[in-house]
Amino acid sequence: MHRSLEMAVRDAYPSPGKCIYCLRKDTARTIEHIVPLALNGTWIIHDAACAECRDKTNHRYENKALNSDSLRVIRKFLRLKRRRRGNDQKEIRLPPVWSGDSANLIYAPPPLAENPLEEEFPAIFAWLDLEPARLLAAHYPPESREKIRVVFTRLDGRSVPDEPVSLRLQIPPALFMLVARIGYSYAVAELSTDGFDGSEIRALLSDGGENVFDFVGGVYGLKSNNSSHFHDLKITEVGEFVVVMVNLFSSYGIPPLEVIVGKRLK
Repeated sequence: MHRSLEMAVRDAYPSPGKCIYCLRKDTARTIEHIVPLALNGTWIIHDAACAECRDKTNHRYENKALNSDSLRVIRKFLRLKRRRRGNDQKEIRLPPVWSGDSANLIYAPPPLAENPLEEEFPAIFAWLDLEPARLLAAHYPPESREKIRVVFTRLDGRSVPDEPVSLRLQIPPALFMLVARIGYSYAVAELSTDGFDGSEIRALLSDGGENVFDFVGGVYGLKSNNSSHFHDLKITEVGEFVVVMVNLFSSYGIPPLEVIVGKRLK
């Protein structure tokens, strides 16, 4: 089965006339990829991020997220876009893999040989399906506060194997900070910084995100959202909140996450 690795085609968003993170107008700005280029993100906002904010988001969580175990697997297997060109590209190393279960680990480090993926590493991508964001607790029934579950999908189209395999697939909080940034930048592109009160999520993105799960969570009642596009983004409302549904890797059946980007302006 063919699964798309591309987002829907759309024109670039115009410059908002300010940095979308610090809201300053007196600084030089560059384009902002709504979804990172390293994840095949193609939607951009012109002149939207100042150098200071871009460096802050990159160093505090975006680079950590892109180099997390889980995203390294999908970036390597699907050969997603890279910033570097030519021979200067840095090798994406896969995390350790063991055969057997956790009680009987046989260490088998991933090889560095050319194209070893199908032979040495199971083509499995792991993602977390979260409970709803804490700020939405009052809008969902008590049963929505389910335990976090891990979702697995194979990247080669086959079913997940029955034989035991153990992977070190760390999914750090930085990954959900990246999801928060994606949701916020998309909301700004569609609604502008004046279209909602985004002061709280801007503070989250600036300060580093200890309370990221107040803003980011699973979509109640929706466990998967297969799409013809690699990533899907959609704005909706829940109560007084403006919410962006961020469905990364949606063509692979990965469940979406909700990002609370702010409150509606009256």
